[in-house]
Amino acid sequence: MEKHKSLLEQHLLTIFNSSPSPIYVCAGPDSNVIYANEATLNVWGKDASIIGMPFIEALPEIVDQPFPKLVQMVYQSGIPYHTEQDRADLPVGDVLQTYYFKFSYLPLTDDEGKVWGVMCSATDVTELVKAKRELEISQDNLRSMIMQAPVAICILKDPNFIVDIANEKMLEIWGTTTEVIGKPVFEGLPEAKGQGLEELLQGVYQSGKSFTADNHPVELLKNGKLEKVFLKFVYAALRDSKGLINAVIAVATDVTEQVLAQQKKDDFIGIASHELKTPLTSLKASVQLMEKLTAIEPNDRLEKLIAQAGISVNKLAYLVEDLLNVSKLNEGQLTLNKEDFTLSHVMNDCCQHVRLQHGHEIILKGDTTLQVFADMHRIDQVIVNLVNNAVKYAPDSDEIHIIIEKINAFAKVSVRDFGPGIPENKIPHLFQRYYRVDSSGHQISGLGLGLYISNEIVEKHGGQMGVDSKFGEGSTFWFTLPL
Repeated sequence: MEKHKSLLEQHLLTIFNSSPSPIYVCAGPDSNVIYANEATLNVWGKDASIIGMPFIEALPEIVDQPFPKLVQMVYQSGIPYHTEQDRADLPVGDVLQTYYFKFSYLPLTDDEGKVWGVMCSATDVTELVKAKRELEISQDNLRSMIMQAPVAICILKDPNFIVDIANEKMLEIWGTTTEVIGKPVFEGLPEAKGQGLEELLQGVYQSGKSFTADNHPVELLKNGKLEKVFLKFVYAALRDSKGLINAVIAVATDVTEQVLAQQKKDDFIGIASHELKTPLTSLKASVQLMEKLTAIEPNDRLEKLIAQAGISVNKLAYLVEDLLNVSKLNEGQLTLNKEDFTLSHVMNDCCQHVRLQHGHEIILKGDTTLQVFADMHRIDQVIVNLVNNAVKYAPDSDEIHIIIEKINAFAKVSVRDFGPGIPENKIPHLFQRYYRVDSSGHQISGLGLGLYISNEIVEKHGGQMGVDSKFGEGSTFWFTLPL
């Protein structure tokens, strides 16, 4: 029996000695260090000469730290003590450095149950504690940035979308106070239910894909009554350290004033364009009548003036037509009258004015037999707009290429010029209302509506519109139509 006990003690010592974690034993009322493994001596910065010394003499640097008292407490009470992260300032050379350890103090008893010593084991959790604190600092910094941000931001946690944080800008949009913090967002804002926001948030939370909205109408409680506000916002998923989605961040801007101002502008344009159309039609008829009269009684000087007047009237007619189209788009009244037709026939007919007036060579390439089912008048309008833009912005481009291709279930039409191209920073804005590219510093005619209307027409057909351009190498505007 004694032999087996001796073997067991030897095995335990072997395990303790090879342990990467500090293990030491203090015995008697003076807490003499009777055992300390290699890991302990390394952490303490000592050697085996401290074995047999009282704890506070072996490690005088920790006299004012709680560890000597903890050893005494366990020795006297016989009750184990455990801690998750105690701070210890230990010597490294001549300098004390701060560490954090997970400690266990266990009383050691003899055959009669009397405590004769204390065994201490420790795990260095310094890096873990530092990482946790860095994370806390990072979270505090993030929270501070959110609270001071010039736009409305909130973070909605877990699938219930509990408001974890919302800055003043967001509370202002919601028309509420900090009492909503800690509650599910639709509990704090019951009036927002049933307006599609819940479904959008769920979609982002479940898929991880961001969602962006422009001028999104929402009814919110303002000063005790429901008001319609328009928001530009982004919903994006947030993930934890394991990559799992645990929250959604929302960033929003109240664009109600801008939207209402745009609506007033559109209303004015709609009224003005309708009022202009009738006298313009009469003016156009008068010019045509004068052209017929000069054909009967020739007058070179008068013919030139009438021709110039005709060109100006046609330009004005194009502008008014653009305004009317925008008005129809805003009111959802732009209808499509679809039919089967061959794309190349439309392109040959619609570009004669460019050949005659500007001297550009229009070169048609690709599948000239390709047919589509679309509104021929509207597609003619799109192509004329793209060709006119090529003439306007690339006046020195002698050739303009129109390419027709079949790509899967779509027809693709491209209009390519060989002009100066478009600066990269301006490309994202090309299809916005009233936007005009002016890279030369010269005044550009038009209202900046042509590409906007063309894009709307193409999208209404179920197609897409885009542009490929390199500054200095020309531009290719293209659109697709379902076959």
